[in-house]
Amino acid sequence: MKRSELQLNPFSGNEEFLAKKPEDMSIDELKMLLHIKRLNIKLNVERMKTNVNYYKLIFGTIKELGLAEKLENWLNKLLNPDVENSKTTIKDETPTPQEPLE
Repeated sequence: MKRSELQLNPFSGNEEFLAKKPEDMSIDELKMLLHIKRLNIKLNVERMKTNVNYYKLIFGTIKELGLAEKLENWLNKLLNPDVENSKTTIKDETPTPQEPLE
């Protein structure tokens, strides 16, 4: 096996080391594979935490500036344009009294 065939860089994406099956690996190779998988998991968790913190910052800023309600109204108008029209066309009718049940 050539050294250039090994792709052990955890920063280059989710590449897996599949040159050998785990059943055919020695104890040292299995330890290295396990270490690589742990590093990939840690890297993915850190990426997820970064994304969550980024979105928390964005949504916190939107709330702080008072844009949350305006954004919600805009999205409601965008997603439900016929609800806006139906509110203006509802007639003001008085409800008819119901007969009491015996």
